[in-house]
Amino acid sequence: MLDYIFNPLYNKTPIGAVLNNSNVTYTLKIAKHINSTAVFLSIVKDDTNEIEKIKMDLVPNLECIDNSKQWDKNNLNCVNSMQCQTKCNSQKLCNCKQYNSMSCHVEQYNQMQCHSEQSENSSKVKEENYLTYSVTTTFKEAGLYWYYFEVYQNTHKFFLQFSPNFEVSPTGDIPQKFQQLVIEKISKVSKNFNTGVMYHIFVDRFCKKGSVQVRPNLILREDWGGEITKNSTDFKIINKEHFGGNLKGIISKLEYLKSLNVKSLYLSPIFESSSYHKYDTADYMKIDSMFGSEADLKNLILKAKEKGIEIILDGVFNHVGDDSIYFNKYNNYPSVGAYQSINSPYFNWFSFEKFPDKYASWWGIDLLPQIKNNSPEFTKFLTQKEGVLQKYMKMGLLGFRLDVVDEIENNKLTEICSTIKKARNDAIIIGEVWEDASNKIAYSKRRNYFLGNQLNSVMNYPLKDAIINYLATKNCNNLKNTLSMLLDHYPKNVLDNLMNILGTHDTSRIMSVLKDFITDADISKQLEEDNKIKTTTKLFKDSRKLTKQFENDTYIELNVNNENQLNENNIDPAKAYEEAKNQLALKLLKIASLIQFTVSGIPCIFYGDEQGLEGIGAPYCRVCFMGENFNKKIKNWYSFLGNLKKEEVFVDGELYFLTCENEFFSFKRTKKNKEILIFTNLSNSPKQIFLNDILSNHSVKLAKELRKTKLSTTKIAPIYKNYETQKPVKDQIIIAPLSYLILKN
Repeated sequence: MLDYIFNPLYNKTPIGAVLNNSNVTYTLKIAKHINSTAVFLSIVKDDTNEIEKIKMDLVPNLECIDNSKQWDKNNLNCVNSMQCQTKCNSQKLCNCKQYNSMSCHVEQYNQMQCHSEQSENSSKVKEENYLTYSVTTTFKEAGLYWYYFEVYQNTHKFFLQFSPNFEVSPTGDIPQKFQQLVIEKISKVSKNFNTGVMYHIFVDRFCKKGSVQVRPNLILREDWGGEITKNSTDFKIINKEHFGGNLKGIISKLEYLKSLNVKSLYLSPIFESSSYHKYDTADYMKIDSMFGSEADLKNLILKAKEKGIEIILDGVFNHVGDDSIYFNKYNNYPSVGAYQSINSPYFNWFSFEKFPDKYASWWGIDLLPQIKNNSPEFTKFLTQKEGVLQKYMKMGLLGFRLDVVDEIENNKLTEICSTIKKARNDAIIIGEVWEDASNKIAYSKRRNYFLGNQLNSVMNYPLKDAIINYLATKNCNNLKNTLSMLLDHYPKNVLDNLMNILGTHDTSRIMSVLKDFITDADISKQLEEDNKIKTTTKLFKDSRKLTKQFENDTYIELNVNNENQLNENNIDPAKAYEEAKNQLALKLLKIASLIQFTVSGIPCIFYGDEQGLEGIGAPYCRVCFMGENFNKKIKNWYSFLGNLKKEEVFVDGELYFLTCENEFFSFKRTKKNKEILIFTNLSNSPKQIFLNDILSNHSVKLAKELRKTKLSTTKIAPIYKNYETQKPVKDQIIIAPLSYLILKN
């Protein structure tokens, strides 16, 4: 039995971030044998460190065993009198939406639900063993707050602190704190955005259409799909090499993208620059001619909208290129750049330690002179009526992704976001943040990304890392904790619009990551499973068995009874080995991407991941897209996921955990009366589950729905169907090794 029960996802109402002037109720259970005499909720305001201590009320734990008993507030017991239902209503202790006269169970009396089932923690709780404390408080000011509990045993005091699993643990030291974010307003986002998939395109590597004119000092390669380092390993040369992908090429692929249910295209930078990646901007007001023209961008925006797709541009507003109008280190532009003269109109954009050769640059890379955060001239250049942001938003963009947003000063960021929102009030503004963005400290300053005046989405690197950790360790605890963090810390409007990634232009390709997890033993087992691999004819029959034996990791030896039979079948052992590895990687990819697509947020495909492209780290992950039919199996899977994302529960439905047991993880998404259940099994063995047990131990909300249907306890099947086969399921279900299951009611 647990001594203390509090989890902000179950014992705080409402969950997650709240608007200012909202009431929030906290409910804590403490085992009676602890002998608590008083409990306080301690709230700490982040910017002032002021602590407010609020005494929590002792709440009745009541089990009326028949309808002749009611609650005695003084004795916290049931006494013979009128019906419990009447007492609940007359005292307004709760909202008894469902009353069972044989078991009225009042858990919380202040604006909480009264129900005849046990709470979320029902498997751990026997109400008669606990005292329940509750308090409701109002957060009048927006900002970041922290909280913990103080428990008294007469004169002795200890704390209940935050634990990594989002439950409480006792301590006598300075407690770790739970978080409460209070926002000023909800930042509106286009309703079309989260009904589908985001697709991240590295423009130079996606698709080439028509001729491409090479700009001076740049290189155009003619070997589409060639190795990144084919001509040089010098990154200064690699940065100059283009494969020729352009905006017209993207237009030619819009129908393909629509088949994936893509609703938004996020393009890597497209402004003129001296590299293939364009993160070293040379001129914000011009489209790089190797990508196309301003007319091409407008045409892309128009043609994409006809397919129900909108465009997001990459805004790099922390630094520019040294070879640019603004810095002009190499005198390639007719302007007077900051490097050339202290009288340059751009001089005050930059910080010089010793003019002109010692200057502040992004992470010390002198190719990228850094913009001063306190440069009003640059901020005006971005935000004025005819500035950069207005120019492109007027073309009909959905919004911007802001590169290295942590390095943009708070007031400057607010002005940038305000300008975007003035141009389009439901624009998406995505920040590049690699950690928990709700409490981020950058350069010793707390950021205010989600209070309502800045970002309404971020790149969900914490989720990416958690999914990969789950696949690597075959333990779902970290994944559950990360999802708990997102649910508890992020505003709902941000949560539903998070950019859920498995890889980006800055990370390794997901297929490369997953293949690294596959061991020789995994491949041997796969090869030995009859009818599991279909690379050769009759490979796994009788005593012919494919095994691996390595010498310097260079060859595979086949042991068979009949070598002539082997030759007749034209078996290529290296190919069989590689195909077995690919098959295992696909199984892992299905589990990873299923989670990516079905938790809260917008799934984002890094171009070519849906075709199985590989590459370890940048720039090797930035390979060329190899066509729509490069890998049909993976493409078909992503098309399936795109259709799955259309389900209403995956737009803005609630997320509830079902089970988290090492390799086995399950959760459900709900909206109104619709539910979809997701199960993943990373074990090498089948997983047997009993749906009744999982669901009955889960939530009151679901339990109520089950009661409405008057189902028997032995068969839950009529409620749920297998999403892929549309066949009803029974209570007992077997989930195959390295597999998944999707159920829908």
